[in-house]
Amino acid sequence: MAFTQEEIYAELTKIFRHLFKNPTLELTPETSPAQIGYWNSFAQVNIILAVEERFEFEIRSEEIRSLRTIGDFARLIDLRCRENDAA
Repeated sequence: MAFTQEEIYAELTKIFRHLFKNPTLELTPETSPAQIGYWNSFAQVNIILAVEERFEFEIRSEEIRSLRTIGDFARLIDLRCRENDAA
């Protein structure tokens, strides 16, 4: 199922607010671990699992290394959802 960029960012915001227990957290494409306290390797695993569950695809190990910002997550989600729609 394809999502608009707005829908992807809205869902990512929900995920991050829940995982980081911060209901006012605002995300931009440039948001990175440096801007969010506690976004460490353990949190990254939880983010990946939550994204996989919400968007219904598995993130490949080679893709994980490229996920450095919220924009990276959004681009990957968009790409993978479009791939799934085409399959």
